[in-house]
Amino acid sequence: MAAGKQWKRLLWLKQPFPDTYTDPSFYKQWEKLKIEHGHLRPHSSYRSVLLDLFQFYHMIINTMLLYIIFAWFYHYKYNPILIAASISSVSLIVANKRVPWKSTIIIIFAMLTLSPVLKSLSKTTSSDSIWTLSAWFTTFYIISISALESKILPTNILLSNVTVLSSRLDTSTQVFCFLLICIQINILLPTMEKYFIKNKLKFLHILCVIATHGTVYYFITKLMGVGITIPLGISSLLLLFGIPHYYIHWESYYYKGHPILQQWDAEKPILD
Repeated sequence: MAAGKQWKRLLWLKQPFPDTYTDPSFYKQWEKLKIEHGHLRPHSSYRSVLLDLFQFYHMIINTMLLYIIFAWFYHYKYNPILIAASISSVSLIVANKRVPWKSTIIIIFAMLTLSPVLKSLSKTTSSDSIWTLSAWFTTFYIISISALESKILPTNILLSNVTVLSSRLDTSTQVFCFLLICIQINILLPTMEKYFIKNKLKFLHILCVIATHGTVYYFITKLMGVGITIPLGISSLLLLFGIPHYYIHWESYYYKGHPILQQWDAEKPILD
């Protein structure tokens, strides 16, 4: 060890000290940092990370309702008028009195007018291409609604996805009902949940979440069987409760924005 050399807190600098060397000032600096940032949590709480992740998972489940409705019309040939009327009735009951009914009526008549056009929009496109486009639209919708505060882009992506899927339906009535139901569900459900959370109606919020997840998993069971539903549910639970542990571990030991850890990272790395 060269005499007079002082150890520096630089990871990239070659210094005449052994790997196990501990500078006497290390603990003093560490205690000083702990005092300065003692009021800050060393990492996020498990509960907060779990709730954030569950909101993302719940949003994916809500998005899957679009495909369930499409399967009702396309594969199972359910009556679209009955389903649309039922959901519209629920919308009228829970809707706020301040809803701009004039704009709503205009949108409904616009969908009625455009339904025949949307029905024949992609007749020359193969079904495989339609499914691929829909999958990409769904991916972009989930990313945009998670990352952006504005709902304009996610709404446009949602309408594009619904438009693409509606080209596979048989009649203009199915197209109109499909558009109407999808728009109502993707606007009504988030609005109801925000209202329940804002007014601290936990029981109704939990009931709404259970109904949504139950509908999706019931449909998966009916379509693919219990052999797919059980592994899918177990995998979802493992990811839901396991990812927060990994995130907290990463935040505690690798996150550069950490008020204490960032003091020991190389600011200007030099590559040989």
